[in-house]
Amino acid sequence: MEKNERTSGNNHLLMYLLQNRANDFIRVFEAQNNRCFMGIYSLYRVAYANKIILRDDDWSVNFIPVVEKARGENQRIIDYLASIIPIPENFIDDFKMSLQSFAWFDKEDDFEFMLDGSLEHLEKMGYRKIDCLLYEAGLKFNFKEFERLLALGADPYVKLSSEYTPEIASKLDIIAFDVYSTYEDAERHLYDGCDIYGIGDCWKDGLSEKETIVDQNLVRQFFLAAGCRLVCESILKSKSIKQ
Repeated sequence: MEKNERTSGNNHLLMYLLQNRANDFIRVFEAQNNRCFMGIYSLYRVAYANKIILRDDDWSVNFIPVVEKARGENQRIIDYLASIIPIPENFIDDFKMSLQSFAWFDKEDDFEFMLDGSLEHLEKMGYRKIDCLLYEAGLKFNFKEFERLLALGADPYVKLSSEYTPEIASKLDIIAFDVYSTYEDAERHLYDGCDIYGIGDCWKDGLSEKETIVDQNLVRQFFLAAGCRLVCESILKSKSIKQ
C-alpha cells in the first residue's frame, strides 16, 4: 500500500471502488487481508449501485468515454468480489430493500410533506389516488408497491400539484412551479447526483487517477441515484410492455 494510502484519512478502498479503478481496488483489498463476509457483501452492494447508474445510456457525447471505461472496471470489481463470497440468490430483492434508507423521502413522510397537500385534497383537485400513491412509492423506493401500482395503470408521467388543477399542472414546468412528477423527479434526482453532487466527478477522477474525497454524502448519492435509476427503468419497462 502506498504511503499516502496509509496516512490519508480518505478511505482508499471505497474510493477506488466508486472511481471504478479495479487494479487499485484489488491491490488495496488484498493488502488488508480481510475476508469478512458482511464487509465484502457491503462492498458488493456499493459496486452494484455503481453498476446500475452506469448502465444508463443518456450521457453527453464528451462523457461517454468516461462511462465506457468505468463500466468495464466496475464489472471487474463486481466479478472479483463475487469470486470471494457467494452472492445470495435474493440479492436483488435485498438490495432494493436496502435502498429505502437512501430514498428521497423517508417512510414517515406524508403527502403534505411530499406534495404540499393531503391525499384527500389532491383527489378533490382532480388527481387520481393511484397516481399520487405511485409518486409516494417511487420516491420512497418501495419497489414492490411501485411495480404493483404501475401494473394497475398508475401514470408515472402525470404532473401533480396541490395548487393547480391537472389541466393547468400538465402545462407547467416542474422546476419553476410547485409541480411534481414521478418520472421527472426520479430522473432529475438521478442526474443531479451525477452532474452536481459528485458521482460524475468521482468517475472522472478515477479515469485521471486523481483522489476523490469520499464521505457519507457522496456514498448516499450513489445509492440515491441507483434507486432513482431503478424507478426510471421500471417505468420505461412498463411503458414498453403496454405498447
